Parts: sequence; structure tokens; C-alpha cells
Amino acid sequence: MSGKRVLDVGCGMGRFADVILRWGGEDYAVDLSFAVDAAYANLGDRPGFHVAQASVFDLPFRPKTFDLIFSLGVLDTRRLRARVQGAAAASQARRQNCDLGLFDPHVSSRQRRREA
Repeated sequence: MSGKRVLDVGCGMGRFADVILRWGGEDYAVDLSFAVDAAYANLGDRPGFHVAQASVFDLPFRPKTFDLIFSLGVLDTRRLRARVQGAAAASQARRQNCDLGLFDPHVSSRQRRREA
């Protein structure tokens, strides 16, 4: 993780951003809600932490900026079509060979296989 630029989609209060920073990554946290204020209050003084209030459909970054993009339990409340569109929007910011990880805790592994 050291030296990697990571896009944290739906950062909330910065729970996973803290992990990225501890592992040596540079975290670019985005959230549509005012939770970004709490994330900034919690982590704003940490080197490598950047936060923006933004939608996954309108990210304030240049294409091919990130080495890793993840969203944990954020796109879960959307219907499949919106989740796929959100993932596609986020993927525009990926560098070549970038990992994209989405996790929806409300969808069973059986549903994930059917949707894939």
C-alpha cells in the first residue's frame, strides 16, 4: 500500500481512510454527505489525507489518477444498474492495472454471482 494513491468512495467519517494512511497510502476520500466534515476533523492533519464532498458520478479528479479504488458498503443501497454506473464512473479515475473493489454487505454471495 505504501506510496499508492487510493480513492475511497463513500468515506464517511474516515474509518477506512485511517487504515490506508497507516499502511502508507495516500487517501483521497470522497463522500456525498456532510460526513466529509467529520472525516476532515478526524484525519485532516494527517499527511497524505485529502477529502472532498463529491458524487461518484462527478469525481473531481483527472482520469487515471489512482492505483486502487474501493467502496465498502456505499453503493449497496442503490439498485444494480446504479451500482454498475457508479463503479464505471469511479473506474474512469483508475490507472492501468488498478484494482477496483466494491463490497456490498447486504448482498449475499449467491446474489453477487447472479448479478456478475
